[in-house]
Amino acid sequence: RLAQAWDVVSQAIKVTLATTLAGEDVTNDVLRVESTFDYETVAASQTDQVLGTTGAAGDLLHAVHCVWTAAPAAVASIKDGTGSAINVFEVKAAAGSQTVVLDIVSADGGWKMTTSTNMTCIGIGRFS
Repeated sequence: RLAQAWDVVSQAIKVTLATTLAGEDVTNDVLRVESTFDYETVAASQTDQVLGTTGAAGDLLHAVHCVWTAAPAAVASIKDGTGSAINVFEVKAAAGSQTVVLDIVSADGGWKMTTSTNMTCIGIGRFS
């Protein structure tokens, strides 16, 4: 009886070892492929610098790493295309560095980053 039940279940889901090893996401009917990340440096005092060559909806912003060399370093922010600025770092009281993992995908257009005096950043992700 157990063998019969298993046959019914395996026929219903139709998953084989070959398809899952090939990278197929059977549930979502897609092939999952990962590639390495790109990076874009953003100098101090930049406004709305596009991450990537042109930037586009669907770009992945994996993380932002910022270094501030003096106090006070003000805010670093990102924008999804023409959207509103989202602060990633607030005012810092002393020199330092920090990485924030975001793992977000743009919906409106390419990611843009703004930095303030004394703060440089690196945007890490997959950019167009």
